[in-house]
Amino acid sequence: MNTQYLELRERFPEFIYKDFTVEAQDGGFVVRYHFVVPGLTEFRPSLYFPSQSWPLLNHPDSPMARRILFSIGMVELVSYWKIACPPRVVVEAAYLDEAQLAWWKQLYFGGLGEFFYRNEINPDRVSFMELISTAEPAEIADKTFLAAETRLIPIGGGKDSIVTLEHLRPLHGQNLLFAINPTQASLDTMEIGGYGRDRRLLVSRTLDPEMLRLNREGYLNGHTPFSALLAFVSYFCAYLTGSTAVVLSNEASANAASVPGTEINHQYSKTSEFELAFQHYT
Repeated sequence: MNTQYLELRERFPEFIYKDFTVEAQDGGFVVRYHFVVPGLTEFRPSLYFPSQSWPLLNHPDSPMARRILFSIGMVELVSYWKIACPPRVVVEAAYLDEAQLAWWKQLYFGGLGEFFYRNEINPDRVSFMELISTAEPAEIADKTFLAAETRLIPIGGGKDSIVTLEHLRPLHGQNLLFAINPTQASLDTMEIGGYGRDRRLLVSRTLDPEMLRLNREGYLNGHTPFSALLAFVSYFCAYLTGSTAVVLSNEASANAASVPGTEINHQYSKTSEFELAFQHYT
């Protein structure tokens, strides 16, 4: 077992998901998350949605929108948790029941498979993290969803995105495209596909500089389930625009183990197992 992993868990036994805020900014809005590792540091990553030109049907600060934004924070937190891997994670930002806590714990364990492998960590599925929700249960008062005849297509710039665009070419006029921090390849794919700027939902994600500093100083680092973040952010954008589906393609190899004889796949959040779990959860 990695001795640094054990030492960090002893030095920093707790990770806290404190809260998040939604604020108007520059023709859109920014969501800031607040995570704390007592005795180490605080993290405030953010997402910026330049929504001024988006075809919005549902409000970004509605009770349902905030619930989805909270879930995005649940994915974001694992990127910051992995720095010291505290054994206890306390969620103060919103309530989660036992089934939901188990769902997130499974995502973290599966999504960190490559991280554990490369850092020579052999965690126990149960004890690697105690996940606790301390918020009070609260019903979402208004679940109204105004729907449009559109679907959302995430574009990563690779062949999978092109497969989706080609399959849905006959429905071109009903498609909206989505990307987080799009690469030039992503933008080129959108352009060649014939989708103008008014059909693109482009989100900016900013990592907290503290995480990058700690990475440089030698704290634990490695792969996290980015596709799960993509799933929840695209789900949020679909909610905002009234899109009734998010459509994407994943290659079948995502279901195969990257390390023979194990269940480790560096793309766990691209597997059919995760996809079905995500559909059930949302």
